[in-house]
Amino acid sequence: MIASQLRGLRLSERLSGEAWRHHRGSALYSLSETCARASSDGALEVLCLLVAAGLSEGAEGGNALGSRLSGSASRLLERGEYDAALELLERCSDIEASLLGHRHPDIPNTLHTMAQCRRDMGQFDAALEVLERCRDIEASSLGEEHPDFARTLFTMAQCQVQKG
Repeated sequence: MIASQLRGLRLSERLSGEAWRHHRGSALYSLSETCARASSDGALEVLCLLVAAGLSEGAEGGNALGSRLSGSASRLLERGEYDAALELLERCSDIEASLLGHRHPDIPNTLHTMAQCRRDMGQFDAALEVLERCRDIEASSLGEEHPDFARTLFTMAQCQVQKG
């Protein structure tokens, strides 16, 4: 399935102008859907290639890709592949920040997952640094009474305890 979609994408490169942009966007989106359903390393590799191919252009493509990257990162975390998950989460964070702004209330969700990944890797100082960004964004965008703000404080306390 993925191979045939890639062939279609290569064929569409012969188009030019608006027809190319429309077909390319549709083909990339379709390919990202297929990759999102797959859990193989090959599918994750294709997903990363989509980043390089420009699926993140425009708000719709960026949102779709950010969601795919986040889901793929979660699967990698479940498998204990922290470095690969962190790479996808960082890309997801970049896409979200470029689409929504660095202080948007949705940004801390990805940052929180990045911090948990760092904590699981034993990188407590790095995890705390990311959690501080989370806390600051949540405090200013959601307020200090919000449950997500409390979750971040709790995770920060866990990191401090694990750090010793």
